[in-house]
Amino acid sequence: MAQSTLHFSLGMAVGTLAALPPLWRAWRRGRPVTRPVARWCLLAYALGLFAVLPAIIRRLTGDPQLGSGIGWNLFLFYPLLARLDLPGIVGGELALAGLFSVQYGVILLAIRRARRAGA
Repeated sequence: MAQSTLHFSLGMAVGTLAALPPLWRAWRRGRPVTRPVARWCLLAYALGLFAVLPAIIRRLTGDPQLGSGIGWNLFLFYPLLARLDLPGIVGGELALAGLFSVQYGVILLAIRRARRAGA
């Protein structure tokens, strides 16, 4: 489970990095941010799931060697991270909590911004 949270958080981080520039541009120009925020959340969770996909496939098939070949690096360097053999769950959990908190905070700020613009 520790590896899965780390893989998921890496996928979310990559999705966040990919989706934040359009959100930032819309925010700075005073445009509505509903679609960029939705795109950001969708991309972050989709890439998180994409990064964990080898672990899901491995669990379903029961093959412990599945996901260890070089071709599996397509899934956001899954074999490389799996070989790190990190000691605990703390890194992935902290990263996930941070990413969830940032998303929640930005959504609350966007709601506040929209209410002020409408008032």
